[in-house]
Amino acid sequence: MTAEPTRLESERVRRQSSIDTAPNPEAHGDYLCLLNGTLGSTDRAGPSVAVTLRYVPDKWLVRPAVFHAYLSRVPATEDRLLEETAHLILDDLNNQLVARWVQILLEVPSRDGGTPAHRVLLEDRQPQWDNPSLLTRVQPF
Repeated sequence: MTAEPTRLESERVRRQSSIDTAPNPEAHGDYLCLLNGTLGSTDRAGPSVAVTLRYVPDKWLVRPAVFHAYLSRVPATEDRLLEETAHLILDDLNNQLVARWVQILLEVPSRDGGTPAHRVLLEDRQPQWDNPSLLTRVQPF
């Protein structure tokens, strides 16, 4: 066995454990939460990646400051496809947050500041959970 999988696994565990959660004060009802951030450090070369997290909490909430600190630990997107980065973030959040419904949107701005040059949207939900009237309030892709 090589050292590479062990190093990658320890990085994943460190990243996921940095997502500190707080108890949901209203675990019996459905409501939407939204957090925005920027991926990676702000002094990187290249365009920044905007990250939007929308979720319906179950037992846990993501603390906003923790979410921003977590994003600084996500590997730079120059090293991987934006789609890979989106799946990495979704996997990390699914392991720590265990939301009823979660949506991750990553966007790279265009050079002229118009429509994003690249967008990736991922969603996941707990089996059997659905609340169409709540999810109609979520902005379309």
